Amino acid sequence: MAEDSGPLFPKKITYPKDKLIAISSVARMFSQSKIFRQCVQESGSNPKYLAGLWRVGVEFQLLWYVQPSHQRSQNESLRAPSWSWAKIDGAVYNMLELYDGWEGVETSEFYGLVEEVSIEESKLKVLGCKTQLVTTDPYGEVHGGSLKLRCPVPERVTLVNRKLLRRGWRIRFVRTYLDFLDSKICDVFMVPIWVTYDSVFGLLLERAKEPGTYHRVGLYRMERSNELRPVEKGSIVYEREAAIDSSQLTTIAIT
Repeated sequence: MAEDSGPLFPKKITYPKDKLIAISSVARMFSQSKIFRQCVQESGSNPKYLAGLWRVGVEFQLLWYVQPSHQRSQNESLRAPSWSWAKIDGAVYNMLELYDGWEGVETSEFYGLVEEVSIEESKLKVLGCKTQLVTTDPYGEVHGGSLKLRCPVPERVTLVNRKLLRRGWRIRFVRTYLDFLDSKICDVFMVPIWVTYDSVFGLLLERAKEPGTYHRVGLYRMERSNELRPVEKGSIVYEREAAIDSSQLTTIAIT
């Protein structure tokens, strides 16, 4: 699919804090649709609604991004967790649209196919996800939330003018999509979410005050190395280099 595919939420609303309220009827209707029920049944996942995302397939719904031309300054009101696109004023897209492997795939086959080509290699597992509701309406306003992940240890890098530096050197073949305009030179942490044959897609996080807790600041896409290496010393059988270092796993929370 082309990068200029339609956004998930393209229009401005009069009161940005009402974004989740504005789409609540649509979300409620979708939860009752045949397609959604079929995806839930086949994946065996929880159908819970989470501030604009669904628990079923939530890993890939985290891959939303903002086009640089659509970026705005960070809003001061806390109307959604940092991992939810509902915090953004303006158009939001999903990185899945950039992958060309979905042509001809039925909706009911989607989540199984995505998990087959990516989750096993990224070693990511969602351990829990919750939101703090303002009212009793599960589709209404929230004033916070938490996402608990089991994942490779986040890699610490430096963000400078949309570029990522590792030990002072620019990381090549990586593109960043920051959530807000007012980004600064700071340390961020890379957490891989989705691995395809030629790319790694992941979150850019900023460390919060609480140990093991982070806030989302953006998304990245990194091209995988095309270099091959021997399976073992002296072997004539070669394999591609690992896209990520998953030798050490940890548990983190994103709020």
